[in-house]
Amino acid sequence: MRGAARCGMATARTRDDASVVQVGRTPEAFRAKPSLLVRTWRLAHRKPLGAISAVLILLLVLAAVLAPLIAPYDPNATSPRERLQAPSSKHWLGTDDLGRDVFSRIVMGARTSLWAGVMATICGTLLGSLIGMLSGYMGGHADMIVQRIMDSLQVLPLLVLLLVIVVALGPSLWNVIWALSLGILPAASRIVRGATPSVKNEQFVEAARV
Repeated sequence: MRGAARCGMATARTRDDASVVQVGRTPEAFRAKPSLLVRTWRLAHRKPLGAISAVLILLLVLAAVLAPLIAPYDPNATSPRERLQAPSSKHWLGTDDLGRDVFSRIVMGARTSLWAGVMATICGTLLGSLIGMLSGYMGGHADMIVQRIMDSLQVLPLLVLLLVIVVALGPSLWNVIWALSLGILPAASRIVRGATPSVKNEQFVEAARV
């Protein structure tokens, strides 16, 4: 009896000591998390090349968005007297053979390129998602035909496809956007088509059919 009582007292003391230790520790959930700035700095310190690339991309995007405010001259204004000048305080990157400011043309061109890339990504993703959804939902021969068409578009060189569309429809920015969209369309279609069959058999789809 005495031995059992001693064992019980020892067990109780051990539990009390463990509870004291647990109370004294700081749980992971209550520890202060580092701020976003600190986490960003740590990530940049671990991957300096990625940080440099991110900064360059951010500067390019800001320059494209703020192009009308940054460009010191009209990018299309010609000045034969100032043709082929070297970089200077007046023309940061010099001038071309028609006297146009090179820096202004680069900044405004980046704005156009960024807008075209964003629109091509949106159009290609939306069209590819719609085609992939319909293809995966219908299945059968329709699915096979659509996927073979996507395979044909995917193997075509994007530059050749772009040239064919521009020659057929004319040199237009929207024609370039549609050509770039066709290059994005097959990948988006395949991703959505792969997820559609599993979603098609869900209960809410079956209920909608009834």
